[in-house]
Amino acid sequence: MGGQGRRAPWLRGGSEEADENADPAIDADADGFEAMIEQYGGLLPEMLDKLERTIAADAWSLWTGFCAFCDECVGVAAEKVIAVALEPAVERVESLKARAEGLGLEADPESVEEIREGLAESWRVVEERGV
Repeated sequence: MGGQGRRAPWLRGGSEEADENADPAIDADADGFEAMIEQYGGLLPEMLDKLERTIAADAWSLWTGFCAFCDECVGVAAEKVIAVALEPAVERVESLKARAEGLGLEADPESVEEIREGLAESWRVVEERGV
């Protein structure tokens, strides 16, 4: 084998003998990888932060729209509706509130209104049927 006696940079351990057997191509590759990591290493955390903000903002708008619907049509606070009808969701709503506050999110007014209107229309249908 042509590469016998050579060791990868991470296996050299700093000895002079290992440095004598160093392969310049491996060193160049390692330098290239280090440069790529330095250049793009922050990209994934940025993408994950953006994704978190997007998903949390959508969820916050949905919750805010539901709150508006509950206030207007049901006459009961959304937290009370959730506590009675969907008790397991209470913890998730509290987590969403904390996340929205921590990220400084504001609900999208158009989404909130669209959600409120859709729920209100469904509520009217239920009331008309007397269910």
